[in-house]
Amino acid sequence: MLQQKVIYLLGLLFIFAITFALYYPSLSFDFVNLDDPAMLISNELVHKISLENLSLIFITGTMGNWVPLTYLTLAIQYSLWGLNPLYYHLINNSLHSINVCLVTVVFFRLLLLLNPKKYYQNKTTLFLSSCIAGLLYGLHPLRVESVAWVIELKDILFLLFYLLSILAYIRYLDQIFHDPLKKKLFFHYPTYWLCLLYFILSGLSKTMAVSLPITLLLIDWCSYRKISFLLLREKIPFICFCMGFSFMTLVVTHGVTGDLLWAGWEMRTINAMAGYGFYLEKTILPLNLAPIYYYEAHIKSYFWLIYITGIAVSILFGCIYLYGNRFVRASLFFYLISLIPVIGLTQAGVQSVADRFSYLPTLIIFLWIAYFLHIFYQTNLTNTAKWCFYLILTFILSIECFATRKQLYIWKNAESLWLHQITTQPHPHSYSAIISIYSNTDLDRAFEYSIEAYSRFPTQIAFLEYATMIAYHKGMTDLTNKLNSMVLNKKPYSITGLRILYLMEKDPILKKTYYKKMIRLNKNILISYPNPVEDLKHVL
Repeated sequence: MLQQKVIYLLGLLFIFAITFALYYPSLSFDFVNLDDPAMLISNELVHKISLENLSLIFITGTMGNWVPLTYLTLAIQYSLWGLNPLYYHLINNSLHSINVCLVTVVFFRLLLLLNPKKYYQNKTTLFLSSCIAGLLYGLHPLRVESVAWVIELKDILFLLFYLLSILAYIRYLDQIFHDPLKKKLFFHYPTYWLCLLYFILSGLSKTMAVSLPITLLLIDWCSYRKISFLLLREKIPFICFCMGFSFMTLVVTHGVTGDLLWAGWEMRTINAMAGYGFYLEKTILPLNLAPIYYYEAHIKSYFWLIYITGIAVSILFGCIYLYGNRFVRASLFFYLISLIPVIGLTQAGVQSVADRFSYLPTLIIFLWIAYFLHIFYQTNLTNTAKWCFYLILTFILSIECFATRKQLYIWKNAESLWLHQITTQPHPHSYSAIISIYSNTDLDRAFEYSIEAYSRFPTQIAFLEYATMIAYHKGMTDLTNKLNSMVLNKKPYSITGLRILYLMEKDPILKKTYYKKMIRLNKNILISYPNPVEDLKHVL
């Protein structure tokens, strides 16, 4: 028994080390200008630990996020090391590595719980299967966003307590299954309260944890617990907290939800069904991953593909439900229910889907991998066949590590992030972000991307206006006149175009005419900005 525990401990230490090593380069990464400024860098709530701030953390949110425990954790970090990104990335990396270890243990305990007679004599191979599946999960490219993005500490914290809650619940089930008299009620077991405590901490980290009560019911169902009033009564405290978490999230997201007026419920439902397919697809083939998959561009560009995919996924899930066994159906329910808060039926943000949303739901895919790996180990294959399998598995892990490390460097800083974004998911918002960065450091590149953005999005005259302003600030008279003529042809009442005419005109009468036109359009117009950075704030 002691030797077996040592093997388990060494296996978990190995998993922690491999995971931490893969994401180690993130320790040298900077913050990115994607939610980091609003939620950490400029967020006064986390800059000082005080009674007033603590109360505000629990009753307010930022950018549609109600994540009080995450904010409290960020506040503690800020009080310790300020805005040094090294330590924030160190915490994210360490906690994710712990999560991968917990995923391994949860896989192991779940499979033992669901079929103890079958697995009890082969616990070592079952643990090995769980380790491999846990590594495949933790090293997957879809995990990069949750680890390398400082603000996604909320993902890591919520899953940490979510997994701990499941482990406490499995321990609680072990105790009630082995209670010979069955006289104790659920509230007599400390493990039940521990499970509830972890759930509360998970929900305070991120509201996506509201799926946990359903997850616990699915575990009950798969372990053949009798559906009774007592079983349902166990879940009442969880449901009450779910309602509280949901209410607070609705309060803080009021007024910041995405613009879905053009997309009715039919389209959002189709997009949701396609989203279920998206996470399956990206888990199997993680290509062209992007920080943001813009909702509007995603739907309008691929309407029929999304429509067909949504129907196909619905048919697939229907077949699984009709012909699968209890474990298969429970897996399907977990995948569907855990994604409901972020699947796009209600929207808080511009994204259609997001890599970070897969942090919890795709666990079930890797649980099935652990299950099939264990079955494989029990088959009587030749040594040659087994070695071929090991080589294939090693190759898959190597490819996964390579892809993850490549994806990791996209999050090195704001520049690398937005350069990748305009390559994979071009959008006016992405171009505005990269132009904003280069306006501080490299005007030539800012000009280049302004022209490129306008060529891709001809209706966005602001990009042409800003390119014109850069040409003016660089003293390129002929180019300024040419671009400004294009601006005024497209937008005759462009304040930027009129301002350029005013600044370059030498005739005082014409100069006065341009000035009057500008004043009629904007009484607060500032005629001359000191540099292109200030221009950017008023143009883009």
